Amino acid sequence: MDIYKETAAKLDKLRLNETQMSKGQFVRYASVLKKYRREITAGANEVLKQFWLSGIIVEKGSQADELCGSIQQVVDDEAAKGEMERLKGILFQTYSLEKFLEAACMVHDRILYEAYAPYWISRCTLRPLPDGIRWAGVQGGGAAWYNRLIDMYWHDGYGLWVSEDKIAWRMCLPPTRGLCESEYGKGRVMANA
Repeated sequence: MDIYKETAAKLDKLRLNETQMSKGQFVRYASVLKKYRREITAGANEVLKQFWLSGIIVEKGSQADELCGSIQQVVDDEAAKGEMERLKGILFQTYSLEKFLEAACMVHDRILYEAYAPYWISRCTLRPLPDGIRWAGVQGGGAAWYNRLIDMYWHDGYGLWVSEDKIAWRMCLPPTRGLCESEYGKGRVMANA
């Protein structure tokens, strides 16, 4: 069973038990509930980590360590503001991983645009389009942004990354700081982009 399903099943079991327990049972089973909540918290943290890092593609090397440090800084900053406790509260008030992850979207956006965008943008280069590419309104020979992490070209008209040699597209961050800022909010993309 994957961690998401396992944690969701535990949350459901906890909800069923807690909504049917008397105050006396809460006291009697306090240590069992505490242990079970710790297990759920550990599973939810793993799900959260997977969610926050989804869509992040990294090349091996020294800049990968720098990127990990930037991501950790965002997480630490949010933890210092009490965001992790707020998320934990949502998890155990709603008994829902979906609502928990929905509430975590703001941190995901910070990770994506503030920590990852500079790394992503540094992998984008303006290149002439190969002769075989024919996009709506764009012929081969023009120039487009290329990202080597995904081996795709940016199509300005569609706002998507598209493949040179197969019918494939991908939604990822745009190739420039200006486009990232317009998606996320002016001045919020880190200065080293």
